[in-house]
Amino acid sequence: MSNIASKTTPRRTPAPGSAPDGGHRRLHIAQAVGLKPYGPRPDVRRLKSHLLAAITQLGVSLEDLTIIIVNDEKMSDLHLRYTGVEGTTDALTFDLSDEPPLPLGEGRGEGTTARGARLLEGEIYICHDEALRQAAARGHDVQHELLLYALHGVLHLMGYDDHEPADHKAMHAEEDRVLQAIGVGRVFRK
Repeated sequence: MSNIASKTTPRRTPAPGSAPDGGHRRLHIAQAVGLKPYGPRPDVRRLKSHLLAAITQLGVSLEDLTIIIVNDEKMSDLHLRYTGVEGTTDALTFDLSDEPPLPLGEGRGEGTTARGARLLEGEIYICHDEALRQAAARGHDVQHELLLYALHGVLHLMGYDDHEPADHKAMHAEEDRVLQAIGVGRVFRK
């Protein structure tokens, strides 16, 4: 069982068709084939709307961000290939920017936003099967669980980490703050 402990994985070559498109600012959400026929299907429009509101709340800008919704099989393959860990997980984040994220709270510069984070460019894979399991266990909407996974990946692209207890607490507090601000409410810990 996952507890949203994904990390930004090593940089990799963008998937075909997901490379930056000449500087256009965009958010694309792709629903992968192979999703199980049980449970609610991902509502891509709703996810995109909520995620754009969350990104605005964070005060960052997009360069090119793609969210790919996958099943356990695909997530397990990616998890093993890029982290060396067997089994599925909730989210994997691939930073496709040429620039490393600035440490949180650092000053501004070219390609940064008012809060000091550069323009976001990357791919975030989120697992629909894991979201179905976690939403059922936590008693909330699977769409909110998918949104939590996507927001978690965005925070990783911004430079957040969750591997040390204090960082884990701060990252999940920021998720709660953003989700409450956009009207969804807390998801990770109700």
